[in-house]
Amino acid sequence: MRRAGLVAMVIAAALAQGCASNPSSRLYDSPTKATFKDDERKAVRAEIAKLAKGKDTNDIEATATYSEAVNQLTGRGSKIESELIEALVGDNDWAVRMGVLEVLASVGTRASIEPVIGATKDSAALVALHANKLLEAMTEHRIIPLAGEPGSAAPVPSVPARDPKVLDLDAEERIWATWHQQHGAKLHESWLAWWKTNRGKVAIK
Repeated sequence: MRRAGLVAMVIAAALAQGCASNPSSRLYDSPTKATFKDDERKAVRAEIAKLAKGKDTNDIEATATYSEAVNQLTGRGSKIESELIEALVGDNDWAVRMGVLEVLASVGTRASIEPVIGATKDSAALVALHANKLLEAMTEHRIIPLAGEPGSAAPVPSVPARDPKVLDLDAEERIWATWHQQHGAKLHESWLAWWKTNRGKVAIK
């Protein structure tokens, strides 16, 4: 399915470009420093760049390139977590940021939680959706109540269910985008508050 390309704010793009031209200038510093040879770091960054191919699932060749990049990055393990997070917080291509979240689902550690929380307010609604789902999986905690669940005490309302009569494949994405526009800031704020309280006692899955 074709998805509209939603990009990050101009400031994030400028910062990302600055990091590309000056490798010593980074948006994210991992608490656990991995040692990379220059050629290995270049290879990792090249693989991350290929995640941009995930924009159009109808493009078989692009989808294959995307899947290969995900597999290559996943195979490198948690050693590349800092490079993945750097792309998540600074890359101006929403498809790269979303692809990074897919890789972090396999290799992410506790160090990923706060950057992923940051992604719940991403300007691209789909990235925010994937960030929220990843947090739910990693922490086994939910901020957004399920549809039909009592949610009076929840900080945000549930996401409306799709009308079963609406068969458009993009319908659920549009529902989420509308919900996120209204409640994304509160979602992000609620995850931060929860993590601040529970970070010392939550086992990361």
